[in-house]
Amino acid sequence: MSKPKILIVDDDPRLAELTRFTLAKGQMYEAFTECRPRHAVATVRAVRPDLILLDVEMPGLGGGEVAKALAEDPALRSIPILFVTSLLSKNDSGSACVRRGDHLYLPKLVEPNALIGAVEQMLAEPQKTD
Repeated sequence: MSKPKILIVDDDPRLAELTRFTLAKGQMYEAFTECRPRHAVATVRAVRPDLILLDVEMPGLGGGEVAKALAEDPALRSIPILFVTSLLSKNDSGSACVRRGDHLYLPKLVEPNALIGAVEQMLAEPQKTD
């Protein structure tokens, strides 16, 4: 059985690598990073992840714009996105994740166990189909 693939899109290479290491450490996930927001959609096409961890605030092309481009592509729109943002702190959320509308948000610099829990939650949710 293959491991779920997680793509981390974050303009901060150190944070992206720390997140990749956290996810790959337990050998439960195959984790990839993309630190160039303008290349995110092409990387999603190449990797075909089971889940995308997407930074909200990035220079040039924000997470919302990346998510919109993915939603407009029939081959990519069903891939779940977990938004990661420094605009939300653990104190704001009361727990690791906050749901706003159809999206789940995770504060940046979340504890490893909370990150794994959020990933497991997202992977367990039914996939959108159009």
